Amino acid sequence: MSESDERIKSRLLKVLELAERGVGGEKSNAKAILKAGLRKYGLTLDELTDGKRRKVVEGHSFEGKIERRLLLQIICVVANTSSIMGKRKGKKYYVKLTPVQHIEVDAMFGYYRGLLEKELDVFIVAFVNKHDLFNDESRLRSSQGVGNDRADLINYAKVAAMGLGMESGAYRKQIT
Repeated sequence: MSESDERIKSRLLKVLELAERGVGGEKSNAKAILKAGLRKYGLTLDELTDGKRRKVVEGHSFEGKIERRLLLQIICVVANTSSIMGKRKGKKYYVKLTPVQHIEVDAMFGYYRGLLEKELDVFIVAFVNKHDLFNDESRLRSSQGVGNDRADLINYAKVAAMGLGMESGAYRKQIT
């Protein structure tokens, strides 16, 4: 390894240290800088730490039951296990992983949380359509049809397909 490679590695190790032990915004900024530096120089965290895989406890934030389930699933995928030992405090889940795994959990959770939000929007539309939960004004607007652009047609097909897989139910008025 050349002298410039050693300097790069030394700097990235200092950023890693800050990403592990920093506080608040300092810690999150260091993680972002580390991720960018590793990508820029074509390194992995294992290569940077020479395979030393010490584990640290770190918290990962979530909002609500669905996000918590998604976070726990991602932690299991990253840790390559079917069960995890961790501790929940409020809206954070603390788990012992390697620094690389913590970074991967954060990256995957950010990505899949966005996808989940989009799919939940489609789910709500499909659910409302499946169970005909419209007032008269909404029913009139929806009867005017779907837009003709490709994105609208694809979204309509997703909603229709999702609705087909849903259980049918008939609500009976409780008060007449």
